[in-house]
Amino acid sequence: MSTKKQAVLMLGLFLLLLTGCTAKVEEETLSDPYTPYELPIINKPNEDLLVVPLLSDGMLRDAEQYYAGSQLVIEPKYEGHTYRRGDVVYFKTPDKNNGSDIARIIGLPGEIVRIQQSQIYINGMRLDAFYGQESFALQGAKSPDPVNMELTLPEEHYFLLGDLWWKSFNSSIVQGPVPESAIQGQVVAWTGRNQVRTVHPQR
Repeated sequence: MSTKKQAVLMLGLFLLLLTGCTAKVEEETLSDPYTPYELPIINKPNEDLLVVPLLSDGMLRDAEQYYAGSQLVIEPKYEGHTYRRGDVVYFKTPDKNNGSDIARIIGLPGEIVRIQQSQIYINGMRLDAFYGQESFALQGAKSPDPVNMELTLPEEHYFLLGDLWWKSFNSSIVQGPVPESAIQGQVVAWTGRNQVRTVHPQR
């Protein structure tokens, strides 16, 4: 083999190796094409649905339906109901004085949830969704310190997190994984009759 052919072959192998290394460096992502940013309005929910007032600020952001005082429409849990990432659920809390709250499903049973510098990773993949990192809520409001943690979810347990992390006192960051038995239903809409508004917290 001539010296010229050897040089071309070596250059080709080098470029192939470089391409492979670059591909490994690229971060794998996990997307969510299903979850809407805002809830629809149901003015007159039917009898199969529950209407509950929102009492906490854990989901507070620029979407009006999550202001305190909003009336949320809940589809009660039924046999065979499956939840997916991005769903906002209504669940029982460990605090008996504040018996129920709402939060978003971030991690599903059996998954490894890692939060690094307030960015969520699922099984090593960066969660590429509008709720995948803390800074999306309230024009970039963040906790005083970056959130860093990792845990593996047991079977029939979920990782729940409010959209405003530092006000989500019943989230899995604070309380740990939430058992499926604690979930009472899914938030599917709001009534659009918001009587009380809270002032956006300054951070």
